[in-house]
Amino acid sequence: MGGKIDAGYLGTLSYSAVPELVELYEKNPDIPGLKSLLMEKKRLLLQQEYAWQSFNISREKAIEALTRMEE
Repeated sequence: MGGKIDAGYLGTLSYSAVPELVELYEKNPDIPGLKSLLMEKKRLLLQQEYAWQSFNISREKAIEALTRMEE
C-alpha cells in the first residue's frame, strides 16, 4: 500500500484535521509539501486576531499542534 499523499488536498481540510496532519508529518517528515503546508497554516493562523465571540475549539487545537511541531 504505497500510494502518494496529495498535499494540495490536505491543505483544503478543516482546522480539525491539523493535529492529525502534524502527527502524520512527525511520523513521516519526508512527505513532499507537507511541512510547507503546515508552516503556511501556522503562519496564517497566528497572524490573525480573533474576537472571543468567534472562539473555535478546532482552530485552537490546530494552533496548539502547530506550535508544538518542531521546525
